[in-house]
Amino acid sequence: MIAVTGSVRRSFVFPARHEVAIAYYRNFPRVVKHLSLISMVKGLGENQFRVMYNSVELGVYQIKIYCDVQTLFDDKDNILIVQTTDDHPKLPTQAGWNSSSAHGAFASQSVFYPAGEQTRIEYKLHLQAEIPPPHGLRFVPNGVLDQIADNITAWRMDSIIDRFVADTIKDYEKNGVTAQV
Repeated sequence: MIAVTGSVRRSFVFPARHEVAIAYYRNFPRVVKHLSLISMVKGLGENQFRVMYNSVELGVYQIKIYCDVQTLFDDKDNILIVQTTDDHPKLPTQAGWNSSSAHGAFASQSVFYPAGEQTRIEYKLHLQAEIPPPHGLRFVPNGVLDQIADNITAWRMDSIIDRFVADTIKDYEKNGVTAQV
């Protein structure tokens, strides 16, 4: 199995008052669209969703990691939490010649701080999975595969969060809070 683990954090200023920023980011189906490489597969119940990390690595290998998540909001501390839930059947792990898929864990945390007419947000993002190596990589030693996966995942996570920050701000400035998903 290949260990895929990545965590990243950013602090940024959102161009709206505290309560507006919270309302915007609590709309998970809307904001998940701005996590590049991560997409909504389906809703699973109230505040529960299946999402998928989907990327092509090294120009050949398609990697899919499915995660079932639930969203929670801590009103006291103004923290939006997206965490893995085990309430639903997992998809089977699969490997093909140039593809691999598995169920993994996805989490994020957004802490909102009032800053006058703006809001400072501390955002953390985490992805973890154990995926079977595609058959085309079966002769590559596990340690080498894990190192390659670590490097790619770190780069991907930085890219995902940077684009997320920029795209959510752009979406809010264009459409406001009440735009439809």
